[in-house]
Amino acid sequence: MVKKSAKGISKKVDPITELKDIKSIKKCLNDNPRDLCLFTIGINTNLRASDLVRIKVGMVKDLKPGEELVLTEKKTQKERRITLNKDCIDTIQNLIKSFKKARKDDSQLFKGRE
Repeated sequence: MVKKSAKGISKKVDPITELKDIKSIKKCLNDNPRDLCLFTIGINTNLRASDLVRIKVGMVKDLKPGEELVLTEKKTQKERRITLNKDCIDTIQNLIKSFKKARKDDSQLFKGRE
């Protein structure tokens, strides 16, 4: 896929297809629970970034592998049901454990880096 940047310069963008590349990226993100969780959920669910950042703590905190995350997509306004695998659930639980203060169910799972 070729995308145009704001300055009109074309950039070639390719998906990550090799399992070894995914493992390498996860290893690099291992000390950052937020970014690792974003990456893991993103590659396993194919959600847009605009949908990932809309996930609330209460939507996922009690999910078990094989259970569904239900959300309304921002772009299409359609309800989407996504079955989360063990890898997604594990990274979500690690992210929630990493919070300095407990977050309410209606707060965002992925806040800014601050």
